[in-house]
Amino acid sequence: MPCRKSASRGPIRPCFLEKNDTAGRWFAHDGQNSVSADSVRRWFHLLDRLNNSAFADHFDESREWETLYAALVLETAPGREQTLRFFYLKPPDVPDDLTNLRVRDLRALPSFILHTSDNPLNYFAIADTNLVYRLCHDLLPPPLSRPNTSQ
Repeated sequence: MPCRKSASRGPIRPCFLEKNDTAGRWFAHDGQNSVSADSVRRWFHLLDRLNNSAFADHFDESREWETLYAALVLETAPGREQTLRFFYLKPPDVPDDLTNLRVRDLRALPSFILHTSDNPLNYFAIADTNLVYRLCHDLLPPPLSRPNTSQ
């Protein structure tokens, strides 16, 4: 499972994990880090929590590269990849009029937007900030931990 992550406004730092069937662990290509199969399974279950997210009609696609937080590339079968890109929003990236977002049952303005290769014409508002942190950082060893988003 190749995965690449990027700190907000920082360079993309690749991290590749590959399953070793004999050991029951996932190994990073650096040869120094590994993750248990149970940890990877729990991480994959987190992806289900992204389902039914509200549309992010307010997201300005022209600012994608300025707001890119992380990109995860999952090789689901040989030659088949699924890409999830997360964008971090902070003022002035948030819309002035929040009425449309409140109508869609969002209790607070989402800090993150999701774009997937499976649904390339739509962007989704992710209200659960902790979920995004867990997806982007739980499997990665330090120093590839959480980037500074307080800029």
